Amino acid sequence: MPLSDFFGQASRKAGQVWGRADRALGGWLPGGAESPIGSIKRSAQTVAGEGVKQAAAVVFNQLPDRVNLFARYMTGVGNRNLQLDPSTLTDLRAATEKTPTYTKKITNIFDERGNPTEQLAILEKQGPGLPGSGAVDPYGTSPKSVTNTLGRFMAEANPNANTIRITDTYDMINAVEDPDLVSGKIQPQKAWNEVESIWNPKAQFRNIKAFELPAEMPGFKNREYGLENIQKGLSINSYSPTFSPATRMARALMYLSGQKPEPYSVDVTIPYSGKIK
Repeated sequence: MPLSDFFGQASRKAGQVWGRADRALGGWLPGGAESPIGSIKRSAQTVAGEGVKQAAAVVFNQLPDRVNLFARYMTGVGNRNLQLDPSTLTDLRAATEKTPTYTKKITNIFDERGNPTEQLAILEKQGPGLPGSGAVDPYGTSPKSVTNTLGRFMAEANPNANTIRITDTYDMINAVEDPDLVSGKIQPQKAWNEVESIWNPKAQFRNIKAFELPAEMPGFKNREYGLENIQKGLSINSYSPTFSPATRMARALMYLSGQKPEPYSVDVTIPYSGKIK
């Protein structure tokens, strides 16, 4: 046996014996899992990993907000040093706006017996809406800068302090979403369904059990693969406030990633009124 092989085998056996002894003593041998040296090693690895994530956060902030938020979700960077573009924040604030109302006493009316009575009515004021508090559901009323970033979120308006706080948990989990999207299972067929939906809108519903469609449904006919249908799909989806070729491809990648993305919180306070810098 060559001398190098002899020392190699001896070293591996010694390492195995040391490892068993370390586990028997709860990891407290020098360099063990619970020893000061082991703790320093783990801390160094944590610091190095944190440094990479902080650097990635800076890069992600240079991307469009839809990509920024999604990349943080898929890479585990989370909300580290999260910065959203002022235009996105302005659109998020606009999504919270509600038509102002006032209460007015209505007289000169009669009850079912013909007796004069009065009622209080809630009427809408004329003019622009004002930011309000509560749950915000922007689908159908807001642009992609809202629906493709936070989607539904919570708002807490304080006109006296000129602030509005926007909070949300960024994830892909809700009542109508396919659980496999974030299950960590590799799903090639479901990934293809997302890609096909670019030119065949009906394909997207194969992955969402809550939206199973009948075989024939007006407006959702199957479209075969072809350049003309792809071009048509790209032009239609580009105007959708929710779906686009980019979101379809991102979802396809999630089905193929084999990982469980980490949800993270978004918590930002912006002016109630005025320009957002």
